[in-house]
Amino acid sequence: MHKRADTNDPNSLPEILAQARIGGQSLHARAQDAWRLTRVIRKTLPPDLAPHCHWATAEKGIVFIVTDNSSWATRLRYEESRILDEASLICETKPVRLRVLIIPPGEWIMPSGTPATLG
Repeated sequence: MHKRADTNDPNSLPEILAQARIGGQSLHARAQDAWRLTRVIRKTLPPDLAPHCHWATAEKGIVFIVTDNSSWATRLRYEESRILDEASLICETKPVRLRVLIIPPGEWIMPSGTPATLG
């Protein structure tokens, strides 16, 4: 039987993530913000394009989106104004630019060295 993690334990994963900081913001909060932005962007995209927006994050006025090949990247770039408009509703700094990063399927590698699956 698995023991449930105690979230008040200073060595629990939620506590470690809450304490880890990047640019003054907890790692956990940054991951939540990125996942929320990803969901918002996916909802604004055409149904055939949305599943190819694997991950989105924003920093210093730039929205970064990860997709799986150059044809989807081109389609995402055509949606730039819509993406930036939607992102501006939830980002602290108004996004003014879109960068699309291409990482082919199977090239997402977890720290363990095994390929990651993103959904």
